[in-house]
Amino acid sequence: MTSKITLATLPAATAQEVFDQVARHLMTQGEPAMNADGSSCVYHAADGLMCAAGCLIAPEEMRTDWEGRSWDSATRRGAPEAHVGLIERLQTVHDSARGIPTSEVLPRWRAGLSRVAHRCHLSAAA
Repeated sequence: MTSKITLATLPAATAQEVFDQVARHLMTQGEPAMNADGSSCVYHAADGLMCAAGCLIAPEEMRTDWEGRSWDSATRRGAPEAHVGLIERLQTVHDSARGIPTSEVLPRWRAGLSRVAHRCHLSAAA
């Protein structure tokens, strides 16, 4: 799969493709996607930032009732069930940066992504 993964194409994507897209997104974005008051992570933030799972959801696919819910919970509300465990692990990496100084986000994410790749038998090269 060479195009951007969205909910529509997620079931056809491999775990490596999902990991690569999310890893590139997080390392490029460099900061977590937060709600307006900064108290919690969100899939799609008002400022355009997206969390690990949010970068797999095209804007037209996003449902507001998913905010504040885990990916596993969102799948029960219409998101594809493909790669649930991997996406939840990637969400945890994203959420680990909540409330830490910006200078510490990328090192924390890099380490977390490496752990996910190792645990899921994926390449962390992305």
